[in-house]
Parts: sequence; C-alpha cells; structure tokens
Amino acid sequence: MGSYTINLMLTEAALVAVFLGGMWLTWPDPPWQGLVYGDLVVAALVPVLCFPYSKTLFIAVDLTFRPREPEDYVTPREITPHSSRRHH
Repeated sequence: MGSYTINLMLTEAALVAVFLGGMWLTWPDPPWQGLVYGDLVVAALVPVLCFPYSKTLFIAVDLTFRPREPEDYVTPREITPHSSRRHH
C-alpha cells in the first residue's frame, strides 16, 4: 500500500504540473482538448515509469522506521510451534 500511495502522489503531482504548465504556457487561449490528451498520456506513463522507484523509496522508508530484526530472517520451515513465541 505504501508504494502504491507514493506512486499515486507522484502521478497526481505530474498531472497537475502538466495541466497547469500547459495552461500557463498557452494562456489566454489554452487548448483544452490537448491538455486532456496530454494528461491522459501522463496518467498512463508516470505510474509505470515511477513504480520501481516508488517501491524502492517505500522499502527505504519502511526500513528506516521498522529496522530488520533477527526473526525477519527466519524461513517458515524453521519456525516450530515453540520457537514462534518470544522469550524475554
């Protein structure tokens, strides 16, 4: 969910930037249909192009706030009913 959220925010920011930038450059007579088609292209390309980066960014943020613990390296086959309980 985190990488999806980052990707969504990046895509929406790109959509707003392209739309407002196109309006600003062509004001007072913006080509509305061209702006819509330009945003459709942005909406299709940005999520695909940014996905690997948003996934990596989210993993970095996740590891910053939730560092790895030794239990994270245990494979499911190594877990027995008694070893899954934490002993403090």
